[in-house]
Amino acid sequence: TYEQIMLALGREPAALEDFEPWDQGEFRGSLFYRCANPSRLTPDTVTAYVPQGDIHTMLYDGKGSGFAWDLISDMSKSDVGTKYMSFLAGDHALSVVTNESIPDAPNCLIIKDSYGNCFVPYMTQNYHTVYAMDYRKYYRLPLSSFIEQYEIDDVILLTNLVAIQSTEVNKLI
Repeated sequence: TYEQIMLALGREPAALEDFEPWDQGEFRGSLFYRCANPSRLTPDTVTAYVPQGDIHTMLYDGKGSGFAWDLISDMSKSDVGTKYMSFLAGDHALSVVTNESIPDAPNCLIIKDSYGNCFVPYMTQNYHTVYAMDYRKYYRLPLSSFIEQYEIDDVILLTNLVAIQSTEVNKLI
């Protein structure tokens, strides 16, 4: 999906070989447990791909309080239901990821739910700053003001298919 997004935006995607694979182990997410017969499913695995560059991550709650954290965390020894927290330490109102190695690159805004978290590391190879906004938690600025204030070049919507079909989610977006 990352590759298709970049190509659609006229940008050159980074090659997967440029990332360091980091096996997080077996994973069972929310869709696994929503299945009528989860015992008949094969559990998934999470492999995080660590991007190149001088990358800094700040995570903010809905009130604007923030803290520095790793873009990708080691969750390999964690419970099978928490592996997805490898990416951005889970869901936050706003995650700001800056790649200081490419200061002249554009900025992007990803409007997302948890599905979009795993895409952020890839985006750091094409953007100086990636703003990942969780539409369920971010209410500080209207979208148009955010785009103007942070000089956003591209806006990308990354939500899971189940969520995007619900009336509640469509109202939030």
